[in-house]
Amino acid sequence: MRVINSDVLLEGIILFVVTFYLSHVGALSRSYESLSLFWPVNAVLAGLMVRYTILDRKTHLIFIFLAMVCMDTLSGNGLWDAMNINLANIIFISLACYLIKSDVLFSWYKNYMRHSILSRRLINTLPACFIACALSALWGAIASDGMVNKTFAVGWCDWFTEQFATGMLFLPLMVTLPHINKIRLPRFSIIRIFSLLALMLSLVVSSKIDGIIGLILPLPALLVCAWQYSFFPTALLTLLTGITQIVMVANHKLAIPGLNTLVSIDPLTLGRLIIAVMAICPLLVAINLSSPRNIPCVQ
Repeated sequence: MRVINSDVLLEGIILFVVTFYLSHVGALSRSYESLSLFWPVNAVLAGLMVRYTILDRKTHLIFIFLAMVCMDTLSGNGLWDAMNINLANIIFISLACYLIKSDVLFSWYKNYMRHSILSRRLINTLPACFIACALSALWGAIASDGMVNKTFAVGWCDWFTEQFATGMLFLPLMVTLPHINKIRLPRFSIIRIFSLLALMLSLVVSSKIDGIIGLILPLPALLVCAWQYSFFPTALLTLLTGITQIVMVANHKLAIPGLNTLVSIDPLTLGRLIIAVMAICPLLVAINLSSPRNIPCVQ
């Protein structure tokens, strides 16, 4: 009989507590047609497993799954429904972690292996997040079919956009998380201060402009921030901007229209998708400019 190492057990317990807390945060925002406004737990855990490889163990997925099921059952869902729904979360975490850490997505590109390990993982983030979101949303839409009064296509879109938005906002931040003893405040210059002020001003102005124009208004300021700051501060600013915009859309402070195509897409779903695409742009700029900067080494 195989005995679990005490260190593995301690790591599992810590992940259980972190997962339970983040799941509780997501459950508190379940006010929009049964989906959470934010569900950060998947992206945060996947990013931690990428950033700290010691956490990437199959045993830890069991602790994570148990914490999610416990949180859902305490929130009033049945045990079977909680297990089915949270299996979609496990699919995202395991698949995103594997695809970001491996080189299978871009192994065909001859210049890909010339990049550093961290740069390759950042490059992998976009397609890994997209694939993980699509497959986890597939299971999530199937599992929630009897719980939510929605068609399969609408359910899949809701799952995909919610996961894709939070994934593109949180994953880059977690992947580049610096060691605590290497955290330094950035040196401020006139252009860096003005880029921050421009970002804050664009968020204020965007709340006064309806439509997609208002939603993408902070993008130029984010690109300037990506040019001026190292990757981690850029990822943090992108995360805070995206969260602010999602809250504004959900509370009708920033009005954008829905889409009535083959699938009816509500404003929040469309807003999440646009915010996820916006988050990619500073990521690409930061990757291109990161070589001369101090970015954290990967353990």
